[in-house]
Amino acid sequence: MTKVALSLGTNIGNRAGHLKAMQRGISKLLCSPVTFSSPMETSALEVEESHPPYLNQIVCGFFSGTAFELLDMCKALEHSLGRTHKGMKKPRTADIDILLFGEEQICSQELTIPHRAILKRLFCLKGLNQVCPELSIPGTGKTVRENLIKTDSEIKKQNVLFLTDSQLGFEAIYEF
Repeated sequence: MTKVALSLGTNIGNRAGHLKAMQRGISKLLCSPVTFSSPMETSALEVEESHPPYLNQIVCGFFSGTAFELLDMCKALEHSLGRTHKGMKKPRTADIDILLFGEEQICSQELTIPHRAILKRLFCLKGLNQVCPELSIPGTGKTVRENLIKTDSEIKKQNVLFLTDSQLGFEAIYEF
């Protein structure tokens, strides 16, 4: 079993419903304990055109297969929720990124781990800090908490608003 961290995101349609569906789907893919950060509303990053705000959430749990098997399962879940393209920086119903896969470092055309933007997205670091602050980020020599503390001042300016479950209209399912 490998400890993994994923990022969930959605910014079109019924965002809360899509996030809930991703939570349910991911909880079936990962082995216990599975822990979810608080949901966050964030502004779209690294896009040219205007995008609606995202709902994001970070998930930590354990996976019994390879990183590429997890990638395929995440893509299938995205597709089942209406995602028709990957990596095009367009608004989407479902976006699931593998942030960390144990201590592995992978750099292929299909998959990069740690995720190439893990240290550039404040919501990733803040969400990871909620659910697995002592987890090491391979290649940095630091834990999630240490990386968050050392985050560049420009990244710290990113908009991250933690939401309550009642604001989203559903009950928490943060730990299985």
